Amino acid sequence: MSITLSSREKKIIDCIIKSLKPLTIQSIATEIEVSRRTILRDIHTVYRWFETHGYPLKKAQKSGLFLDVPESRRLYLLDQLNHTLIDYYYTPKERQVFIATELLQANDLTKLFYFSDLLQVSEATISHDLDTVETWFDKYDLHLERKPGYGLEVVGSESNKRKALMKFIHDSLDGEQLKDVIKNYVNVVPNNLKSSIDIRKKLLNLIDLDTVKVIEKAISQSEEDMGFKFQESSYTALAVHLVLALQRLIQGETITIDASVYENLMLYDEFHIAKKLTEHIGQLLDLTIPPSEIGYVTMHLRGAKYNSGLHNQGILKFNELIVSNYQLASIINEMIRIAEKNTGYRLRDSDSLLVGLVEHLRPAINRLHMNLDIRNPLLSRIKEQYPDLFEISKTCAQVIEQRLNMVMPESEVGYITMHIGSAIERIKNMNQSSKETYRIIVTCMSGIGTSRMLAELIKSEFQNIDIVEVFASTNISETWLLENHIDLIVSTVHFENRLLPVITVNPLLLDNDIEKIKQKLSSLKILSAGTPHADTTTDHKSKLLQLHATTKSVIEVLDEFTIIDDLSFDTFDALLHFVCKHMTEKDKDIGVLSKEIRAREAIGSIIFETEDILFLHTRTQTRNTIALSVFRLSKPVQYNTHTVSLVLVILAPVDAIKEQIDVISQISTKLVSDDGLLGALKTLESDALYTQIQNIFMRYLNDKNKTLLGQ
Repeated sequence: MSITLSSREKKIIDCIIKSLKPLTIQSIATEIEVSRRTILRDIHTVYRWFETHGYPLKKAQKSGLFLDVPESRRLYLLDQLNHTLIDYYYTPKERQVFIATELLQANDLTKLFYFSDLLQVSEATISHDLDTVETWFDKYDLHLERKPGYGLEVVGSESNKRKALMKFIHDSLDGEQLKDVIKNYVNVVPNNLKSSIDIRKKLLNLIDLDTVKVIEKAISQSEEDMGFKFQESSYTALAVHLVLALQRLIQGETITIDASVYENLMLYDEFHIAKKLTEHIGQLLDLTIPPSEIGYVTMHLRGAKYNSGLHNQGILKFNELIVSNYQLASIINEMIRIAEKNTGYRLRDSDSLLVGLVEHLRPAINRLHMNLDIRNPLLSRIKEQYPDLFEISKTCAQVIEQRLNMVMPESEVGYITMHIGSAIERIKNMNQSSKETYRIIVTCMSGIGTSRMLAELIKSEFQNIDIVEVFASTNISETWLLENHIDLIVSTVHFENRLLPVITVNPLLLDNDIEKIKQKLSSLKILSAGTPHADTTTDHKSKLLQLHATTKSVIEVLDEFTIIDDLSFDTFDALLHFVCKHMTEKDKDIGVLSKEIRAREAIGSIIFETEDILFLHTRTQTRNTIALSVFRLSKPVQYNTHTVSLVLVILAPVDAIKEQIDVISQISTKLVSDDGLLGALKTLESDALYTQIQNIFMRYLNDKNKTLLGQ
């Protein structure tokens, strides 16, 4: 005879099976966070379940209930429990989420009886739940109207209703579950739930899987057309946004946008991406998408993060480093000075901290400016484990609040804490010499800053690990893994890899994560027993080859570095033609390079407005060497809405090696870290400017030499 359990009864049985010692009624109640009386009410069904499966519970006087069976039988019972039908019991919070999402989607008034009947609780309980729901709605400027005798209704704008729905979706489904839905078109709700409703299932009904397929195709096409890749977290968030928007649109719920806001959005490069993306979706679904929806997609894109699509952090840095608003660099430098003063660590020398904050804060500020939510699932752990650093980061965040007149939420302060914490861990470990035994990579879907912090925590804990690379994606080339002799992948999200074991850990590297890595390293040691590691000669040879490639790249860029003064053009098109002609050897390549530069500019222009400097950079088919050139104009030329009097151009081959990208990226790094470089580009004589650029590369080469050879 099969027994249907409530979710609470299942928890009690699970607790008893896993316990190797007797449990009192009170200890079970404490474990699953209910009252002793509730356990006593459910215990008869628990007894019957064990009896039905042939292993009755025993009761010891004073010590409590216990299961006297061997380990193999416990595993059998757990398997049986997992296949038992569950009549789900909803917690107050689950009821409230269900009520809120139902009301947000309702087109008519909803009666109290509808909820009490469906959730199997009294109308008085539902009325109490509504008090909590009402406070949630207040945060989104939504009003819950209770009309006695008629029902309930949510009053507010469509955009605020969507924000609230998005919040519930992201809070109820974690990032990995959402990624599964979007990437694999799956339903993540367990199929052994007997209940007629399930909170996550109701939320997933908003994510129509047929629409997901269309959107995934459209986003992939846009990535291909524009030559960039979204980070996985941004990809998932954009897909969920689009699915929800389309579902609401199909239901006749249209969103409005202020005309002046829409006109401003049209000036951004992201608007053209959004327009093309929504047009493609509209064609695939035979649906007319109004301009207001394009505007909101533009706002979402403005807050997204992108990858270059290559597994090389240097290339990502080359394409994404410079923030279009030079003011941000000044803000971040001030934040770093405050962090230095309060932590006692010299953080200004950490290029990775500056780069990480620029990469993170640029889209974050865009999101805050457009009133979009910033979620940080690690916030509570960060505040608990790094309270002092969190308070320091709050002080740093005040610089943004004062300069940009916006409020920084705690979720964003948490991310700043992670970046600063990562830099501090790096400094702590800078002088530690560790034997490089295991070669691993670190990956995190939510961004390179989280990955870097995790990498530093791993380094501080394990002296026998060499972290070869840090990725913000789980899509890693198997060829690359083989060529770089990777032993293990450590990731903050679960995924499978055909070649290597993957360990999933918390970004803050908790104690159980450390134990998991230790166990895996032990197993790797057993597997590789008898296989000699590369000797020190091979290791030195590898380092010498890296140093040789770096030196060659420095010579390469200095040989081709040019400064051209006193240029005069009536249009930007004429200026760009001159630039492309100067930086290519064959006439047929002029148009190719021009097209590549324009494609890169379509993603976003980089202009230092105070100095009227335009920074052009791209990977190109027309060269096999890296190149740096400065073009100074005798009279400014108009470029879109900006005035330009100097153009700085950096080019790299499509198949550039890591050392080439690392070398050429020194210039883009200094543009935001060296306050004097922009002025030097405009005012120094050619010989003096060449010397300054040469010094930048020579300092980098010297640092590289010390890092690789310890000299």
